[in-house]
Amino acid sequence: MRATLVAAIALALFLLAGNQLLSQLSRIPANSYFEQQQARFTDKEQAQAVLRDSAERYARIPPQRRGAQEWRRLASTALLLRQYSHDPQTREQQHAAIHSALTASLARAPVQPLAWAYLANLRLPPAGDCAQAMAALQQSYRVAPIEPNLLTYRLELATHCPRHWNRVLLKRLRTDVQSAYLGPAKHGVPRAIITWVSNRHRRATLIRQLLRDQPQALAQFEQQLTRATQH
Repeated sequence: MRATLVAAIALALFLLAGNQLLSQLSRIPANSYFEQQQARFTDKEQAQAVLRDSAERYARIPPQRRGAQEWRRLASTALLLRQYSHDPQTREQQHAAIHSALTASLARAPVQPLAWAYLANLRLPPAGDCAQAMAALQQSYRVAPIEPNLLTYRLELATHCPRHWNRVLLKRLRTDVQSAYLGPAKHGVPRAIITWVSNRHRRATLIRQLLRDQPQALAQFEQQLTRATQH
């Protein structure tokens, strides 16, 4: 009996390893394409075709073989491709599909600031409401209070619902923005902030408010903004 049990355990482990290997292999083509083409997502002429191709590649991965990253990327391509249809049923189906993908991603890896930010994006009006959107955004900040690569994206999400800010969210916005100026610059964050506020008076005002208790950081922001507007 002992030998039979050992053999059964060995077989189960072998099957588990094989299934994991198949899962990894099935993800490689979609992930490789996504990572290679990601820079083209912002190119207006090429973005739609590249995003559709990415979405199709992720959709071809069997659901049971998708990991947190694959579900999140499937949701992100759908978010970027989303167009508000005049048909309520179509809008509801699009919303439900993206929500399902994000839920699946977060179920596998709850500590994903980007996935929570995507959920906040999905919940913005007119498809959702500000209270739910800001709740998801706050969760993104909880799991990653400072995230240079998401700084301007999360700021943009917040600006859609200023009436739903609370003290906690405002503190998180302030911490994230100040970190870009008070610590070593990462990934060109201050430059990204200047690009984000360019020719947008309200955005510049927001950054000033978030930096007002840090005079040196505020002065650096003003200098960068002045140089940018002079060119």
